[in-house]
Amino acid sequence: MKEKQLRDTHAAIEQYAGYMLASTWLQCVAGEGVGGPFMTPGGLAEDPAIDTDVTKLQKHAGILWWLQDIKSKYGAWKPPGATPANAPTTRPPDQTGLH
Repeated sequence: MKEKQLRDTHAAIEQYAGYMLASTWLQCVAGEGVGGPFMTPGGLAEDPAIDTDVTKLQKHAGILWWLQDIKSKYGAWKPPGATPANAPTTRPPDQTGLH
């Protein structure tokens, strides 16, 4: 599933289409009982039993794997117009390891 998601993402980006992963991690409603929606990327979702019981939060669930892949292939996002002369001098603390 992750490999297909990454192929689909790269195909869309390489055709100059904007892309954001539609994710139950990000869109999980509060009534699902697992504490979502989540505002952090979570983990790498590498547990083979991650979908065994979707009514409980699984260890390392999240979309961090997707964000890390995008960064490794395309680089970190730079805001439009950001140059060394006018780039922001401060930013929020990095909690994801993506910066």
